[in-house]
Amino acid sequence: KPSLSRVQTMSLKRGSALLRQVSRTRPDAVIAATRKMSSHDDVYDEHAEHVKSRQMWKNISLACMATCVVLGGIQYKIHMAHANHTPHERVEYEYRSVMNKPFPWGDGKTNLFK
Repeated sequence: KPSLSRVQTMSLKRGSALLRQVSRTRPDAVIAATRKMSSHDDVYDEHAEHVKSRQMWKNISLACMATCVVLGGIQYKIHMAHANHTPHERVEYEYRSVMNKPFPWGDGKTNLFK
């Protein structure tokens, strides 16, 4: 088993000490220690602004969805009032229902969707 040199042992000790120190650091201290760019005044004010913006867009989305549902219901009612919704007669063209061999179920002439 190879042994570690004195330099490697010292660097491992320093690394583990640094890891212990970082793990004990509070999250709010980490946020306060972050570098703020020119557009960032305060982290907490920014968070409040994000919450307000998120709530605004949530309200806008809900209003748009409600409007679409109401307009869709009105359109459906208008469409059903004037349209004739009886099924059309099926025109039997020679290229429809071409059967080269009978189906393996029932009488052989009826497909699964009839």
